[in-house]
Formats: sequence, C-alpha cells, structure tokens
Amino acid sequence: MVKFDGIEAEWVYSNLQGPVGPIEQRDLYVGAKVTVFGRHLTISSASYSAIQWIDKETIKLEKTLEEYRNKIMSMGVTPCIKRNAPQTIRNISRSSKTQGQRDLKLLRNEMARLGEQLANLGFAHLLVK
Repeated sequence: MVKFDGIEAEWVYSNLQGPVGPIEQRDLYVGAKVTVFGRHLTISSASYSAIQWIDKETIKLEKTLEEYRNKIMSMGVTPCIKRNAPQTIRNISRSSKTQGQRDLKLLRNEMARLGEQLANLGFAHLLVK
C-alpha cells in the first residue's frame, strides 16, 4: 500500500517509474524520487514496518560491503567502491535518527561491483553465502 498526496491505493510497480525505468521494491525508500502518471514525486514518509525492513536490509548489505572491502584491502588492492559519506535528504522532517533513507538498489549495485573485483582477485568462493 502506497500513499501519494493523501490518496491511499495499491499501485502496480510497472506504473511507477524510477530514474532508470519501472521501479522495484528496493527502489522505494524515504527520499526516493518516482514518477506516477507523469508526476514527479518524492517519498517523504513510510510505514514503521517498511522503515524497519529498509533499515534491516541496509545493515545486512553494509556489513557485506565492509567484509568485501576488508578482504580486497587485505590483498593490498584498493577497493573499486569506497565508503560514501551519509547523504542528507532535504525537506523531510524526521527524528534525529535517519530511518528508511538508504537506497538499497545502490547498495546492491556496489556489492555487485565489489564482488566482481573479489572474483577477479581469485576470491569468488567468498561470494557464495
């Protein structure tokens, strides 16, 4: 269930457009920009359960990214993806703790790039979990 401009409805994902085409579940986070029926909207809030899921997935992905980076650095090689400073999303009033604001698709793309680098270094066996 997604709510846009006070209208609560079930939307088909293919009707919602993200920056690179139809969106997936991982594209929906607080601060994400989507296009609905030609209108550009920013998701400004989410349900508690959605925020919990996003934050839980973020923690898992960031832990895996850190493991990949550490293994690559232990080989004396610079990781192709460096740590990013947290991004601040403007015009969204939230508690002091940022919740549900991480782009899971971006994290998964970074994980894929680091995984490819690990595989090229001969550590493909570490990618299977």
